[in-house]
Amino acid sequence: MEIKNDKIDHRIIGLTDYHDQSLFLINDKELSEEIKKKNPYLKSLKIAKKFPSTLVLYPDFYQPVAALKVSAGYFILSEDGRILAKIKESNRDLTLINYYQKLNYYSYSAGDYLDLIDINLGISFSQNLNRAGLRVDILDIADRDMLVCNVGEKKIIFTAAKDIELQIYELNQIIRQFKIKGQDFKSIDLRFEKPVVKL
Repeated sequence: MEIKNDKIDHRIIGLTDYHDQSLFLINDKELSEEIKKKNPYLKSLKIAKKFPSTLVLYPDFYQPVAALKVSAGYFILSEDGRILAKIKESNRDLTLINYYQKLNYYSYSAGDYLDLIDINLGISFSQNLNRAGLRVDILDIADRDMLVCNVGEKKIIFTAAKDIELQIYELNQIIRQFKIKGQDFKSIDLRFEKPVVKL
């Protein structure tokens, strides 16, 4: 097997299971799905056959973006809510998510996807803030109607009950205005029809 990737972030588990198989008997799509299930950090895997006997793998890896506090530790999450790893100690380099209902550490496995809309929206919103140069230290999710991004001393509050794209647009407009004026803010609350800004 050949692995084609500029940077190998993680070792790919389970490849030795396919060393003695004939290329004619290998289904690329099934093999890709099987390997992805065994490797939570693997986002996608393209496979090409190079006859007579080589499989060429083109992996793409997830980058961890958040650490969700759960009952007995933390889940390291990707941008689409996949659990990449389960750890006992916090990772201070990632956005910490405090969820109003602590999930059971033992009820989930690495590789599972969290299908909780408020967590997934929170990750998406936090990633947007990070791209805008505002690093989210802590994301507090009180409920679907109140998600708070703590950016240093600043707070940005949004809701899952209002169109997320509209809230991101409003936030970007407000931040742009503050940059033009050379001012700063203490909090921006996007939950209402007109955002509420505190200086």
